[in-house]
Amino acid sequence: MRKATLLAAVAASALFASSAWADVNVFGTVDKTVTVDIEETITKNKFVFLDVVIVDVPEKFAESYALLNQRNQNNEACENCAEKLDRILGSVNGNVGITSVNQASGNNNNQATVISFSFDLPEDPPGDPGPGDPPGNSGFAHAQTAVSQYMLTNVIDTVNIVFRDAILSESVNENVGITAVNQSAGNINNQGNTISIAVSLSNGIALADTALGQFNSGHSVTESNVSKQVFIGASIIGNVGITQVNQAAGNLANQSNSVTIAVTGNF
Repeated sequence: MRKATLLAAVAASALFASSAWADVNVFGTVDKTVTVDIEETITKNKFVFLDVVIVDVPEKFAESYALLNQRNQNNEACENCAEKLDRILGSVNGNVGITSVNQASGNNNNQATVISFSFDLPEDPPGDPGPGDPPGNSGFAHAQTAVSQYMLTNVIDTVNIVFRDAILSESVNENVGITAVNQSAGNINNQGNTISIAVSLSNGIALADTALGQFNSGHSVTESNVSKQVFIGASIIGNVGITQVNQAAGNLANQSNSVTIAVTGNF
């Protein structure tokens, strides 16, 4: 019995003796590739709203509006040996006031001069012989022009033109005021002059607007052996005021001059 107990103790001692404990430090190098995609969208919206309110009760009003609407559409110009000479020589000089000249030797040309004028004089206060407005008086002046010119689906077939000249020589000089000249030796041209002036001789508000729309679309032009010349010499010199000149020897030209003036105040 004692022997069996001793063997059991030896076996148990051998069992416990087979266990082992240790601290281990491991060092290693790891290679790693990392791909990072960054997408960033920045949107900035800025809105500015201006609402201007002008409070005034004017006692004087001057309103002027000029409108010009010209259309050249579905025309056909077929020419052979049709020479044209359009000349303004030593003319339109030394005029005072409003001078308007339209001259065309070509075909299917629209020419115009449109002038609108509004002028408001202030009333002098009672007993005051001098110019001026009564205290507190105000005026409103509004001038507006609108021009619309269309060139649509026209056909031009021109051959054997030795010359087609538009000449302006020693002309449109030393004029005072408003001078408007249109000259065209070509075909299917729109030419226009528009002026709108509003004057209120009272301190206040002045507004001026202008609009111009021109269209050239869908044309067919065939030219052979055609010579053209546009000449301006010793002209449009020494004028005072507003001077407008359009000159065309070619085809399908939209030409326009637009002026709008609004004036208010004590002068």
